[in-house]
Amino acid sequence: MYSSENKIDAWISAHKEEMVAHIKRLIHVQSISTPCTFQEYPFGAGCASALDYMLELAGDLGLTTRNYDYYCGSAVLQGRTDRTIGIFVHLDTTPVSDMWLQDPFEAVERNGYIIGIGSEDNKGAAVSMLYLLRCLKDLEITLDHTILVVFGCGKKARMEDMDYFLRHEKAPELSLVADASFPVCIGEKGSANFELTCPICDEHLVDFRSGLAANMIPGCAFALLKDLTLEEVMERLDKDSRCVVIPVDPYVKIDIGGLGGHAAFPEGSRSPIPLLADILLSHQLVGSSAPYIRFLRDTYQSYNGAPFGLDEQDETFGYSTHICGTVGIQHGTMRQIINVRYISQLTGAEVSKRVCETAGRAGISCRLLSDTPPHTPEACLKPLTPVLTSIVNHVLGTSLHEYTMGGVTYAQKLPNAISFGPNRDDLPTPLGWGRGHMANEAVRIQDLLNALKIYALSLHRIDTMF
Repeated sequence: MYSSENKIDAWISAHKEEMVAHIKRLIHVQSISTPCTFQEYPFGAGCASALDYMLELAGDLGLTTRNYDYYCGSAVLQGRTDRTIGIFVHLDTTPVSDMWLQDPFEAVERNGYIIGIGSEDNKGAAVSMLYLLRCLKDLEITLDHTILVVFGCGKKARMEDMDYFLRHEKAPELSLVADASFPVCIGEKGSANFELTCPICDEHLVDFRSGLAANMIPGCAFALLKDLTLEEVMERLDKDSRCVVIPVDPYVKIDIGGLGGHAAFPEGSRSPIPLLADILLSHQLVGSSAPYIRFLRDTYQSYNGAPFGLDEQDETFGYSTHICGTVGIQHGTMRQIINVRYISQLTGAEVSKRVCETAGRAGISCRLLSDTPPHTPEACLKPLTPVLTSIVNHVLGTSLHEYTMGGVTYAQKLPNAISFGPNRDDLPTPLGWGRGHMANEAVRIQDLLNALKIYALSLHRIDTMF
């Protein structure tokens, strides 16, 4: 189908082990995004170290690089013109949960997978896209467009890295975002974060805590109880097998597990928050805070938006979703951070109105923290969709179709942008391993190699189209 295909296959085979080694080294860099106002490193020293690693590697590969004040960086392969096609990835990761079975920063290669935090989201793709430039350079595949790979450091921090990039660089004529699944994403749901607060002054409940970030479904939760002995708590629980009880002097701690996941893809996850709430309510372990604990139980048992009156559906995006990313009690206040992914039929204002009204009926205060509206690619990009999809299906031997998703990518920030691979939603994840935002995150090495080839063939094909 493509004259350069055999050469690309041979090049990828020769550089596979080298590429995998760099992915594992990049995972070792602890780049959890931590916004730092007025600091040298806007998203923390870890993200800066990850960017330094990638730019140094790009320089070693003979590519031109630029550091945008540690908001992001780029590697450039010059084309015959200065018109650019951008490829966007990110180096920051979510926080680490307690559910990992290994050190998340010590990547392990097993059965054709790399296991480590950020392996799928998005460090594997970052190295793969850098090696794409090297592949084109080594094989002397010169394009009309200059290819710019951009390494973001603040994807998990409201994508402020892209705001900075666009203030200091002309936007590419076309941008491909390698932070999704194949083939082509033709729409992303809106995403809104809310803070819900209420006063807690309970006879027994000291803390109810779960979660690490707004965009992560927690994997575990715990409650701390006062003025009850371990024996009294055990008697009230009456052999309830859903939890573990631990004495933590002077308190009694109730631990419970769930099945964490990505806020954009809650299907198959199981939040521990409603389970813990149900245990406390069923066994009379809370007093005056019962109405608020009941809210936790009833609101987060499902994820389809219905508890907030957001259960409309449309043909493009399907249905809205909601999750509680974090909850905790401190200084007499319970604070929840929730995330809503909403369909294009709804506006951010309507979503905010319904969420706040629902919380208000329960005596809970509500504040909108952030809102990113739904996104669909510009009409001028429509001719690219069948071309890119056909290349994906050719390389993978599949019959995949374009899709929409709840995930939010840099395509929301960039003009003329499409989310395009490199992950596979059509393949199962091995039992015990997770995907992005999950414990034991893993990426299939062959998927990254396929992505390099798909991108190489795609750039060659669309170079004259745009």
